Amino acid sequence: ALRGSGSLVPTLRAGGYLTVGFVPRFLYPEAPAAFDASVFHDENARGAEVAGLQKAFFRRLWAVRVLPLALTESLARSRLLAVDPAMAEGRSSTFAQPVVSLLTMERLLRLEPTLPARGRYTLVHLLLPHNPYLLRSDCSFTGMQLSDLRQQTECTLLLVDRFLALLQQLGRLDGAVVLIQGDHGSGQLLVDRRLVPGEAEGLHTLLLVHVPGARGPLRDTGRPARIVDVAPTLLALAGVGGGEAMEGRPLLRREGY
Repeated sequence: ALRGSGSLVPTLRAGGYLTVGFVPRFLYPEAPAAFDASVFHDENARGAEVAGLQKAFFRRLWAVRVLPLALTESLARSRLLAVDPAMAEGRSSTFAQPVVSLLTMERLLRLEPTLPARGRYTLVHLLLPHNPYLLRSDCSFTGMQLSDLRQQTECTLLLVDRFLALLQQLGRLDGAVVLIQGDHGSGQLLVDRRLVPGEAEGLHTLLLVHVPGARGPLRDTGRPARIVDVAPTLLALAGVGGGEAMEGRPLLRREGY
């Protein structure tokens, strides 16, 4: 998305769009060169609070790595150690990530009225509702106690709703392209009410798209969405050429469904 003249962000810049990124620093080491303006999640954090989060995370991580696996898995399931089950499997993000993602979204809500209303592509890459689950449904912080995936997902949707409501209030939503992507696919497939490994499922993703002038409730395109379809879809909706050379295909265009 960021590198090379034929990738998404350079193509949008060549098409005359101002590009702004609200992103995690460790995933976008070259973001200052990729975007016209960048805001990193850690820039919105209060140092002492994040240091406390990381210290508590280190203690839990040390316990998970030192104790026998069967014991840590049991503690994770019972929540006695206040660790996410994914941590016991070595798949956990740091405790600061959901908190700084929330702070970044709150900053975007403050900055949006000052940013150009048209001719702008804004990438917001939140680490939500990714584990660890430290945010309640109302986005309040649990204070190092774990919530769960459902609550943190509800918080994420609340932030999306607040952003869309702000665009509506500013008179910007009707003419805007808004694409919400649910990260990558799950890698699993539902068969007979059971989740089983599905190699191709890793390419499928949730996409919610608002096109300029859209009215009424959400409609299903009836076609599966894949990660590789995101860039050509955005370019088609932005009216910028170049998506034809990319893998994937536009799911929607400006002229309609």
